[in-house]
Amino acid sequence: MTPVAELVGARIERVDLPRATELYVTLRRPNAARLECLVLSFAPVGPAMWLAPTRPRGDTAPPSITKVRHHWVGARVGSMEQVEPHVLEMTVERSGAASKLRMEWSVRGARALFTLSGDRPLAKLELDPGGAPRAIAIDSLPGPPDTTGTSSEGEVEFLRRTLRERLLRDVAKLEKRARAVEGDLERSADSATIRQRADLLLANIAMVSKGATSVEVTDWSLDPPALVTLELDRRLDAKAQIEALYQRARRMDRGRPIAAERLAETRAAIASLGQKLTQIAEATTLEALRSLDVARGRAPTGASATTRRAKVPSRQPFREFVGTGNVTILVGRGAKDNDSLTVRIAKPHDLWLHVRDTTGAHVIVQLDRSGECPSDVLVDAAHLAVHFSERRDEPTVDVSYTPRRYVRKPKGAAPGAVLVDREKVLALRVEPARLARLLASEIKRDTP
Repeated sequence: MTPVAELVGARIERVDLPRATELYVTLRRPNAARLECLVLSFAPVGPAMWLAPTRPRGDTAPPSITKVRHHWVGARVGSMEQVEPHVLEMTVERSGAASKLRMEWSVRGARALFTLSGDRPLAKLELDPGGAPRAIAIDSLPGPPDTTGTSSEGEVEFLRRTLRERLLRDVAKLEKRARAVEGDLERSADSATIRQRADLLLANIAMVSKGATSVEVTDWSLDPPALVTLELDRRLDAKAQIEALYQRARRMDRGRPIAAERLAETRAAIASLGQKLTQIAEATTLEALRSLDVARGRAPTGASATTRRAKVPSRQPFREFVGTGNVTILVGRGAKDNDSLTVRIAKPHDLWLHVRDTTGAHVIVQLDRSGECPSDVLVDAAHLAVHFSERRDEPTVDVSYTPRRYVRKPKGAAPGAVLVDREKVLALRVEPARLARLLASEIKRDTP
């Protein structure tokens, strides 16, 4: 037994709600060597408090707990008292301000109410009723209660209902996913029609005038042959539209087996959850319910999908170098990789560099939010930009640089082509020794 008074002054490290009935407050008591978890339970059997050695895994914290964390983490326990036979209160102090948790239980149900100074509501947790109130004493805190024996019927039913509702939500998500994948499969069946349309357009490309929105051609595959009207995109020329149609058909053909596999995985996951729902219905004790492997927080994705992703390593679209002061400098590997590096990876406050008036790599200097780049790092990055460009053999080269936020990719532009605002120019005289140091600093990673 741990006296409650010993918890006063303890620092709060975490606040979690891993189960629908138990609030875990991770504490570090003064002069204590390890963390402890104060469990505040407002289950249907009545309010209770105990100390647990570890914090269990469970549901993702709801928004109400996220708000509590903001005020409680880093604060200290002020007091804990039993104000009524079935009402517990806990105060938390931080920078002179106090907040309070009031836990109460009655025939109307269990409730945990968090308030700030002046009783301003912060968050509230409520549960359904499950029996008569029960008074407890909190002079000392026991260890975790023994749930291996006979459990209260109300507590078992509450946990059973909680787990069942969670699984039903997961089943609903999976069924929604299955319907979406079935729709993808139905649409992929149109690949033959799209390819036929591309063939017709290719055979009659001379009939397509610039800016036309449609063209009427003869389809000789019909019996008898007939005139058909093909809709066109006036923004693209005929060759571009034909290639787009072929690409779309190929993409559908490639995606059809993947969608079929994903649909099979999703249906298998739904069947697995159906078995767990049966196990929940048949369980008669808390131990049996808690031993079930119930996925928490998200619907299952299927084991084979996870395995497939693990076999396909991600490819980095950049080389990674270390500049002066251990600053990371990223260099795009090619035109399409330049787009990925600049548009998707770089942060708005990072520094972007490129050699003026020639093709070459985009270079990104990763900076903190202040966006300040030391002069030595700027020169390092400029050396890499020159080395990975078509002007690498020239002794003096102009290098453009600007914060990434001023670089934009026009719609329809060629790979690697961007527009730059507010650029500055550095006239760089290449230093062979500096360049050699930078190239030797490259961080090699496994890429396919």
